[in-house]
Amino acid sequence: MHQKFLLSAISLVGLLVCNPAFARSACVQPAELATANGQGEPEENEKKSSAASKPQVEVFVPSIERLSAAARRSRTAQIYRGLSAMLPSLENETGEGLNVEAVVKLLSRVRSWDDTSLAIAIFTQDREGRPRWLIRVDWPVTKLVERVREVLADEAGKEIFKNIELKEGDDGVYRLELPEMELAVLKSHADGSMIASAASVAMPAKIFGLETKSPRNDSAKKKSFLAYCSLNLDAGEEEQKGSSFFSGIAGISAVRYVVSLNKDAEWVEQFAVSWNPLLGAAIKLAVQKARHPFDCPNDAYAVAVLNLGLGEGMADALTGLPIGTIGDRAGSEMLFAAVPGTGFLPIPDTFYVLRAQGRTEIIQSIRKAIRKETSRRAEDDLPPRWREMNIDGKTVFWRDPAADGSYGLIPMTFRTVIFFDGPGSNDEDEDS
Repeated sequence: MHQKFLLSAISLVGLLVCNPAFARSACVQPAELATANGQGEPEENEKKSSAASKPQVEVFVPSIERLSAAARRSRTAQIYRGLSAMLPSLENETGEGLNVEAVVKLLSRVRSWDDTSLAIAIFTQDREGRPRWLIRVDWPVTKLVERVREVLADEAGKEIFKNIELKEGDDGVYRLELPEMELAVLKSHADGSMIASAASVAMPAKIFGLETKSPRNDSAKKKSFLAYCSLNLDAGEEEQKGSSFFSGIAGISAVRYVVSLNKDAEWVEQFAVSWNPLLGAAIKLAVQKARHPFDCPNDAYAVAVLNLGLGEGMADALTGLPIGTIGDRAGSEMLFAAVPGTGFLPIPDTFYVLRAQGRTEIIQSIRKAIRKETSRRAEDDLPPRWREMNIDGKTVFWRDPAADGSYGLIPMTFRTVIFFDGPGSNDEDEDS
């Protein structure tokens, strides 16, 4: 594996992904996730109630039918079908665990149902440690009850949902129950219905910024997005946040994810991260706006341009040269590119491209540092670590990994290469 370091005058601004199949973006900014807190300024207890009622996990699918059809057309589905054909069918000989065959049969029945949107909200546990969750669909509650009964009566459903019964209480509320245990309740919600872990679990006013009263009529329904997901790290009361698995992610309040399918049947996934203003200000100080263009290798499949604001020392740290060898002659803006490797293993080659001034001075400084290190290593009977070559009239420095000893059976090695590119054809050009 080659790690190539290029001081160059060529560049590209921003964050790019050259292959659409690898597209990821942080440009999605959906509506704020919130619950209705009434009119006017909320009191402290109302703020706590709002935080406790805010879902920790939110999922919204505008159309189950459209998501299912898109998944079947995707390239991932083709890979899944190919792998499924290679694997033997799984048999549930012991009768324990999940019966995959029963799940497949049940899904074939579910596919015949009317299309619906699907909203899922998972809250933090209540003070007694009981789970709180709900699922909302567009069907009226009578249709939901009918379909739940249909699932429980199906042979595959009996295999999966053993001993679970749907009962109607004296209050007219339908409940899913195990012997001596209530699992969930079925109830109406606006023009649809929902299954909730308990009758006290209320539907938020919005799920992923979409009105839960009639999500099908929301304007976002007309967009091409297939699914929305959100992880709200600021949900729950303070003592619950501290015990959360994600509580170690400091400063970040939410992670959001949206998926769609483009015309080439490739998944397009978009991410957005919300953080508090103090963290945002710190990031802005550390990561600044890139102001110069960079050109990237034509065959690169992942490219990013960064301005880390580190100034002097970044180029030396990347190459492994003594600090000050290149110094502030290379700026803080850098392009990173990953290209397909040429070795036996599918390991990429990586490029770090910096814009530098004073190519001649940089070359002389690198030579001086190499001579000093080589002299010191010779006193210890060690071979030179750095070597210099001339390729097509241009100076190239490369680091020999074998100089530091054998790598044994390690199947790959890193070789740092420093070369110069840009206007002109010789080492006397000042800008590179």
